[in-house]
Amino acid sequence: EIQELRVKDDKIRTILNGNQIKNITEKTLDQKSLSLYNIKNKYTILYFWSAGCESCKKELELLEKFYNEYKLIYDVEIFSVDLDLNIKESINFAKTRPFNWIVTKTTAEDIMEKYGLDVALTPDLYVLDSNKKILHHAAQYQSVINFIKRNEIINKSKNN
Repeated sequence: EIQELRVKDDKIRTILNGNQIKNITEKTLDQKSLSLYNIKNKYTILYFWSAGCESCKKELELLEKFYNEYKLIYDVEIFSVDLDLNIKESINFAKTRPFNWIVTKTTAEDIMEKYGLDVALTPDLYVLDSNKKILHHAAQYQSVINFIKRNEIINKSKNN
């Protein structure tokens, strides 16, 4: 029983604010290998989603609008990981709704096995700093957007 608690504790510890996320290297639908640590932006949004997930699609316009408007202003990049088990669903979604950000493809099982991240539900988003330390973790797009905007206001007031 104590060992089970330690395992659960270790899983939780990896996703706490201030901890560095492991380097995630996955392939795009066209088999190009991309690595999270190659992103050098001030903020990286690590975005776990599924092409067939209705709740992922529900408010996706919020994230797309934020990215298109603030990518350069706030120095933000999105590293997204499509966890859908149905490759045809992923391909069709990519054709009908292509993103302007990085999109990789794998499974939740692979993410758990390779990186120790338990992504049980999607969407699941992390805001990372330039060193890939977790600043914020949320399941809602608006929470991520609000965090970055608030963080920028705080940073500006510190610098004035």
